[in-house]
Amino acid sequence: MKFTGVSLVSILWVLNCQSQSINPADSLQDVLKKYTTADTVRANTLLNYINSLLYTRPDPSLLTYAEEALSISKKTGWSKGEATALQRIGTIYSFVLADNVKAYPYYLQALDANEKVGNKTFQWQTLANIGLLFFNAQQYQKSLYYYKQALQIAEDIKANEAAMLQLKGNMGNVYAELQQPDSALILYDYAINTSRKINNPLFLSNFLSTAGVVLNRKNLLDSAEKSLKESIVIADSVNNPLVKAISLNNLALTCNLQKKPRQALPLAKQGMQILEQLNATQWKVIGLQTLSDIYYSSGNYKDAMDNFQKSIAMKDSIINSSKNVQMGVMEATYEYEKNKAITEAAYETQLSEQKFKRNVYLGIAGLLIAGGMLFFWVYKRRRDATVKQKEAELKAEISATEMKALRAQMNPHFIFNSLNSIGDYISRNNIKLADEYLTKFAKLMRLILENSEHKAVPLIDDLKALQLYMELEAIRMNNKFSFEIKVDTAIESENTLVPPLILQPFVENSIWHGIAKKEGTGKIIVAVRKTGDMIVCTVEDDGIGRTAITNEIPVNKPVKKSLGMKITEERIDMLNKIKNTSASVKVHDLTQGTRVEIQLPLEQTF
Repeated sequence: MKFTGVSLVSILWVLNCQSQSINPADSLQDVLKKYTTADTVRANTLLNYINSLLYTRPDPSLLTYAEEALSISKKTGWSKGEATALQRIGTIYSFVLADNVKAYPYYLQALDANEKVGNKTFQWQTLANIGLLFFNAQQYQKSLYYYKQALQIAEDIKANEAAMLQLKGNMGNVYAELQQPDSALILYDYAINTSRKINNPLFLSNFLSTAGVVLNRKNLLDSAEKSLKESIVIADSVNNPLVKAISLNNLALTCNLQKKPRQALPLAKQGMQILEQLNATQWKVIGLQTLSDIYYSSGNYKDAMDNFQKSIAMKDSIINSSKNVQMGVMEATYEYEKNKAITEAAYETQLSEQKFKRNVYLGIAGLLIAGGMLFFWVYKRRRDATVKQKEAELKAEISATEMKALRAQMNPHFIFNSLNSIGDYISRNNIKLADEYLTKFAKLMRLILENSEHKAVPLIDDLKALQLYMELEAIRMNNKFSFEIKVDTAIESENTLVPPLILQPFVENSIWHGIAKKEGTGKIIVAVRKTGDMIVCTVEDDGIGRTAITNEIPVNKPVKKSLGMKITEERIDMLNKIKNTSASVKVHDLTQGTRVEIQLPLEQTF
């Protein structure tokens, strides 16, 4: 069951907590018109003006005021103003312009600027905003990392209850996405009790809804039903249609789990109607999935399949958007780290040259000794700066390769072919085979999305995904091929780490270029063995082989190389650069078929 809670926007309270007594926007605008001197007074007025409008009259023009405040603060050396202006720019990009990727480097720069000021409140609030950005990018471990830092500082300085309940509530959302329901419920209980204490019905309805989802996961259905019903009543009283719609959807799921599909269906339809009015695409996908589950439980397989296909079509654009945000944040991270390293290297080089010139004038008597020492020191500094720059460039190259791999892992042809197969089984009234195929397909999609969040995954998880992929392709090709996966007993597959989906492109080639064109059936053997400090993975098929494939292609037409194989070779090349290993890919032509051998460094979790 998908987590459907509402993630509170921590940016909304970051600036509210920071603001002190702020004059009305109109009077501040009059002050700005009259006071045009570029000093700290104008910079502070600009920042207060942005604060007064950010959540009442958000407008992209606020970015111009924030950039002016930043420029003045830098010129006057006002560190507090510089840090605050950078955070305001990040907030405008995230909240007003909905561009989390551009917001991220400004938050990092704001933290750097705040080091001179030492404002702990500013520090934890900015860290919480970064945690929210990574949550939106579905990088939940990184999100939790920043939220934990923020919580530690907030507790140290005894932040107020309103701020703490939202911070802990957002952390609860992260734990829920990480499949840690007990930790999530502890934080939700705190947020719910504190919301009651400070009489904040908006937050209360939100956290009652998210808690209901986690209670469903733990099969505490009566408690979930109670929490969700209260959320609906409160959301209705404060005119919050989105939380009401989501709670209705979650309550429908609860009723369905209680084997009460007749009660569940009207709740799901009511929630879906509200989501349609709000045009809330992300939640409409979940509403369609809920309707599909309820129809399936009722035995209405046609409507179940119709809603499932609608949710898949709508979800495709959301997945692409989410992955684009994730890749954009990765690009922003590496670009920021690269620029920072290059800037530090240039500063160190400039500083070294200045010290060299100063020391030259100390005296002729020590010229030879001092000159020699300084020459060596400058050389070392420049060499270190060059190394830092190369490391930054390597990180950027790694980022690009990881993003290519991320895009290649979700093959649209495979997805649509699979959906067509499911539709074909249903049209032929083969419900059992459709259900079996759909179950395997859903498991494979979940494994691919989960594994794509990590640079390395346990071998056993990667082989599960590979097995599901081959099972689906075998079913779709009417069992034209069989397969076997063999793992050497010397390998602990639970503790051995490999890059995710490293073997899938080679298996795909074996199926579609080796066996699909072969007369009769074929077989694919995937084997993993240990050799010294390396693991050797082989993919062997008894298909038509590369020679036969090449002969089918006209002489004047170049042979195209598989995109998946090309990206895999780039990933292995990056692995060699990072870990200084000798990982490799070798292709061997057999009498009947092809064998691919991939050597990877042995990496374990302990």
